[in-house]
Formats: sequence, C-alpha cells, structure tokens
Amino acid sequence: MSHKKIIFEDPELIILTAASFICVVMYYLKLLPDVYITSLILLLLSLLAFHEIKQGIKHGENIERTRKFEEEAINKLNNLNVPSDVVFVGLHDIGLQGRAFGERNRGTMLWFNMPLGKLITPDMRDFYEFLGCAIENKNTSKIKFVLDESRREFWEIVKERVEAFDERKVVENPDFVTGLKDKVHIGFKMINYGIVGMQEAQLVIWGRPFMATSPRVSGLLTPTCLFHVKNQSLIENLIALYVVFGTVIEEKCLFSWDDVPGSDSWRCVRYLMDEHDIGWAKSAEIHKSNDGKTISILEDKISAEIIIDEMVEKAILKVSDGRIYNLRVRKENGKLNIYK
Repeated sequence: MSHKKIIFEDPELIILTAASFICVVMYYLKLLPDVYITSLILLLLSLLAFHEIKQGIKHGENIERTRKFEEEAINKLNNLNVPSDVVFVGLHDIGLQGRAFGERNRGTMLWFNMPLGKLITPDMRDFYEFLGCAIENKNTSKIKFVLDESRREFWEIVKERVEAFDERKVVENPDFVTGLKDKVHIGFKMINYGIVGMQEAQLVIWGRPFMATSPRVSGLLTPTCLFHVKNQSLIENLIALYVVFGTVIEEKCLFSWDDVPGSDSWRCVRYLMDEHDIGWAKSAEIHKSNDGKTISILEDKISAEIIIDEMVEKAILKVSDGRIYNLRVRKENGKLNIYK
C-alpha cells in the first residue's frame, strides 16, 4: 500500500519534521551554535503543540457531526416504525457490539459484501472486535466470506492477521464476485445464536454517511454505524442474497447434515436449486426426522427427501417427481458432511 496519501494530507507535520531534521543536521555540522539550540527546541515543541490543538479541534468537530448524524438516524428510524428487532448501532458502540456479536456465534458465521477497513487498521483491537473474537470463539465452526473482486488486495492484508489468530482453520478462502458492490449496496455479518434455524445479523449500508474513507489507505472504507437485525423475515432476505452470489469451488462439502435444519439450511437449498433445478426449495420448509436419518424439504404438495446411511457412507436424494440421486457422506471434525 502507498503511504504518500498520509504524507500529503498533513503538510504542517511535514514542515515541522523537516525543520527539526535541518536543526539536528546543522547542530552536528557545527553550523548552529549551542546557545540557539534550546530556543529552537522550545519553538518547535510549541509549534507541534499548536498543531495537535488544531487537530484536536478538527477531531472534536468530527465527533459533533457524528453525534448529530446518529441522533438524526435514530429519529428517522422511530418515524419509520422500524421493527423493534432492528436496532441502530452508532459509531462509539460498533466495537463493543461487534465483539459481543462474534462471541455469541454458534456455528457458521457469514460475511457478505462487508467493508474490510476495521480489519486493517493499525489498532489490533478493531480486528479483534470485528473478526478475531469470532475466530477464537470455540463455538464457531467456520467463517465464510463473499467479497467484491476489488477487495482482493485488501484481503491479502487481512489474511496475514487471520493466520495469526486462526489455529483451528475456521476461516475459509473468500469467494470473490466481480461487480458485487455495484449490484448490492448493503453488506452484513450473520451468526447463529444457539436456537436451531435462528440467525441475527449486523448490516451496513455502503455510501456516505454510513461509511467513512480511511485517512491512511485510498479506497478503504469503514462503517460509521450499523444495524443489528434479529427480524427473521429480513434475515431470510439476507440469506437469499448470500445464496445468489456465493459460489461453490472444487469438491466442496454441500452441507453439514448436523446443521440442517439450522445454519446450513441455505446450503442444502442452494444445492437443490443449482444442481437439480428445484426452484421451489427456496421457500420450502425443512424438517429432520426424530431418528435423525431423513431430511424432508416440503412445499405444498411437492417434496424432496434426503435419507442418510452413515454406516455405508451414502445418502439418497429422492424428489417427488421420481428423480433419485446418490450422495456421499464423510465424517469430518465430528460432523457428517454431504458431498456429491
């Protein structure tokens, strides 16, 4: 990454640094008498203090603008009668809420079209609050990313930090989608929170005033606020977005038998839709038999069943129109995973 942007955004600091350097050089070359050095040091310190005061005033103005924006956003939400299970989270609460969110996860965590700015800041607390805490959470089974192709360069930086945290290898390589940021103007993190089939999400909106540009890295954005979503009808729409833009790479597990119904229901549905053109599965109900050996996908009078035989490591998909498909079963990390 280029650091030229940092330098040219603060010319006063450049002048002070250059003046200090010149004074040091002149002193060691005996061009500056000892009698002047104390006065010059005091002058430079005074100028530096004045610079910091100015920066503090600018920072205070930014905080005041942020506070007014948050008040306005909350008032608008109240006027729109937004459901109580959609909560506005302001700038100063993002870190705390992000940490609680990651620590609450039970199963798969999804990252869809999210900005990566908080994962790259010099302050490692930002990384930990947004992602690191979820990686260290022993109840997190995997973390999946779908990102715009333009974020690939930033991901390489994130990847270095992930590797330092991810001893259990729960973070999977992202799926990169060309033009995603132009097609979808929201992003979200989604977790499962212990109740089968129940998810919650932290949703961000791309563009100002919901995003801020990083002062250090050109093109890198961080959220100024987010929305904590527990409304299940909205969650279903977010999952549908993930299903549409996610991709299957190589010989990948279709879904985990143990997590359907639940966190992998969307993967089971996607398999049925993409591989067997069962479009009605998108709105179907999913149930598992009491003995845990049959998953039923039901939509009005049409249905599909997946019957597992763990002993022979096979499963069979039966569709109500008479189609039958064979699937393979593997036990991995204590879970039964389904493959083509």
